[in-house]
Amino acid sequence: MELRRLLRVQELDLDGRALVMAAENGMLDVAERLLRTGRVDPDRHDREGMNALYEAAARGLADLVESILRLGDRVDVNKRCCNGLTALSIAAWRGRTDVVRLLLDRKDIKVDLVSQHVEYLTTAFCEL
Repeated sequence: MELRRLLRVQELDLDGRALVMAAENGMLDVAERLLRTGRVDPDRHDREGMNALYEAAARGLADLVESILRLGDRVDVNKRCCNGLTALSIAAWRGRTDVVRLLLDRKDIKVDLVSQHVEYLTTAFCEL
């Protein structure tokens, strides 16, 4: 989807796919603008169950992760995608320690949900 279409608020897909696509493509400015409109659901996901937080965490987009986390209860930080991973587990698995730190600061983060890729998590947490 082209950038201009994502930016046209009146054409936004209100189920949140525009936000997921912006995060997936590393379009921080577009994602920030979408979040500011208040017209997108930051907790919606794509067909694979990946929401904007998951995509931003996977790509190491700490600024976007921080913006999404500021939404508080509007986003489920423990949501699992179709492969069972959470934003925390994918960030740790990919070595995104700055994102891991941000997620661990959330009081509602459930570290016990991170059951897959334990060896990667141990390495990531040891670097903190």
